[in-house]
Amino acid sequence: MKKILLTTLIIITLSCNKNDIEQEELKILTEKITLLEEENKNLKDSIKKAEEDFLYSLHLVGVPHNKTSKVGKKDSIAVLLHPFGHKLPKYEFYKIEDNKKIKVNSNNSTFFNYQFKPKSTDDNKIKLFIKIPDKDRFIELNGEITIDVEN
Repeated sequence: MKKILLTTLIIITLSCNKNDIEQEELKILTEKITLLEEENKNLKDSIKKAEEDFLYSLHLVGVPHNKTSKVGKKDSIAVLLHPFGHKLPKYEFYKIEDNKKIKVNSNNSTFFNYQFKPKSTDDNKIKLFIKIPDKDRFIELNGEITIDVEN
């Protein structure tokens, strides 16, 4: 009888210890999960900030295909968003004439050609505007290109 009682006491003691150990392990794992969730949130926020910083760092550059353009003849300008080679969200591209934005195209590349036709020798400034969606707002880039126009 003593052996049975002693064995029962040993089993109860060991099972209580095991339960305490499991509770401690569970507490440690819960703390690790909480820490990892916080780190994950910080990483997501950091990635979003880097993407936003990238969009705000873009520069609009225009390079005429020809040294001079002729009045009334179509010409082309290579429009680049620097830094090059990144895929962008689909954005809208506008030209500005008489302080009005006129939609020209949509794109998601850092390069496209813009066709224009100068109306006179004074029509040598091309104003461009790009509207890039970013979450619940838009990032807007302006650019102006001066070209040589002759008759």
